[in-house]
Parts: sequence; C-alpha cells; structure tokens
Amino acid sequence: MDKVTICTTDFKLSFTTAPDFKVTTSKKTGKKVITCILVATIVTPDINVAGDPLLDLFGWGENIITVTGKAVCSIDDNFNEEIGKAVARAKAESNAYKIASKMLHSRILLLDKVLDAAERFAEKARKVVNHNSGFINQVTDPTTDLYKKVIAVDAEAVELDN
Repeated sequence: MDKVTICTTDFKLSFTTAPDFKVTTSKKTGKKVITCILVATIVTPDINVAGDPLLDLFGWGENIITVTGKAVCSIDDNFNEEIGKAVARAKAESNAYKIASKMLHSRILLLDKVLDAAERFAEKARKVVNHNSGFINQVTDPTTDLYKKVIAVDAEAVELDN
C-alpha cells in the first residue's frame, strides 16, 4: 500500500547560499559599512489534500526570501572587518527570522478565520441534523399533530387528483 502524506508540521528556516558581504564607506558619515546579503528558505507545514485550491492560498511549503544586515563602524571603533561581518550576518539572520515570524503569524490569523467559519458551519450543521431528526420522528409518528397535518394535506391532494 502506498503511503500518502497529508500534512507535515515542520517549520524550518535555512540559509541557501553563502553570505555575500560588501564593505563600503558611507558618503554621509565617512564610516565603514559592512552589508551582508543572505538568501533564506522558509519551510512551513506542507498540506497536500488532493490539490485543494483553498490550501494553496495559504502559501504553505517553501518561500524564498533575500535579507540584508548592516554593521556600521563607530568613529570611536577600530575597524575590524571580521567583527563587522559577524555583526552584519547576525542582523541579516535576525531579519530573516523576523520575516518568517510575520509570515507565520499572518497564516495563523488566516487559519483562525477559517477555523472560526468551520466551527460556525459545524454548529449550523448540528442544528439542522437535530431539527431534521426531530422532524422525521414527528412526521412518522401517527400520534403527533404534524403527522396528522401531513396526512390531511396528502389526502386533499389525492382528492384533487381524482
């Protein structure tokens, strides 16, 4: 028997390229600036339910983003490129996690709305099923007024047909 995965619950963020560093001098301040550019892949739970188009709207699966981080050398500091790169990379990574967090939060809000709507529909469905169950019991019980009313209407219709 083939195994079918309906849903995974993995949340991952990985950096898919080596960091790209640029060292520049600010024209405004004359300070050294190190910029780190990272490409990250954000993996969110993957839901595969027979190509359901609604689930595709959630943007599940992989999302690729590009983030930057900057380290600016203070005038009081001695410029150290390695420390600047470490700071710039840490800022870029933090930016990636901030973006991933915002993406997931927006999906959580959307899922909350979908779940609320599903709960309202389920409650309505329970009410209809309960109502119809009671209706069926009454309309099939010869001792109830509803049964007698339906039989009387049916009898009238038979007389009109004849």
